[in-house]
Amino acid sequence: MAVVWITTGTEPHLIEVIRAAHWEIDAYTPVEFVPANLSRPGAVDAIVFELSDGMLLDMCRDICDKRIAPVLVIVANLAYAQAALEAGADDFLVKPIDPIEALLRVRKLARTSDVVRVGNLEIDLAAWRVSYGDHRVQLSPVEFRLLACLAKRVGQMVKQVTIVEEVWGWKVEYATLAQVKNYIGRLRSKIEPDLHHPQYIITVMGEGYRLRNQSQWEENQLGVGGSKS
Repeated sequence: MAVVWITTGTEPHLIEVIRAAHWEIDAYTPVEFVPANLSRPGAVDAIVFELSDGMLLDMCRDICDKRIAPVLVIVANLAYAQAALEAGADDFLVKPIDPIEALLRVRKLARTSDVVRVGNLEIDLAAWRVSYGDHRVQLSPVEFRLLACLAKRVGQMVKQVTIVEEVWGWKVEYATLAQVKNYIGRLRSKIEPDLHHPQYIITVMGEGYRLRNQSQWEENQLGVGGSKS
């Protein structure tokens, strides 16, 4: 399990307790932390943020908005806890903190990292469930495996060869590549608001497909850096 811990230096014993449980922790001060560190999908199972003052609230909100991993905030009082939850945090701990409780809370949040959220789309890789807004999206097993293949690499281009091997397990032939295109079309018909201008599944011409991550989706909503469909 991998955790990014944004620390103000007040809880070093908590970091050591979780490291002792054989978790990988990358600790940064707020000044050292670069949001781009969270851009690689699957690299982080949970984020712990020590929210020691109101000046860090905007940074907390920015991290939560990226939806890369569940966020646990450590706060001094319930007022900060409420502000953090309103900013998008998933859970909180109020000081003083029991180290075992911290470990259990982080472990619980890490289990939710199998959920990929982009815009109005939510993909639960563990439960094989896809939702769009308040509605459940019904997918066939092949359609779900295809979407999951993209979701596990959200934000990255996935080659057609990789899709064929992971979704169908067949050797790459022209017919199977045609099937990828066919099933991409089926997926888009179920999750895209406008089939002529896809928001979620993007074609990388001659190479493969990409499921936009949250930042890419937001840029597209603003008309920045659009891709061919």
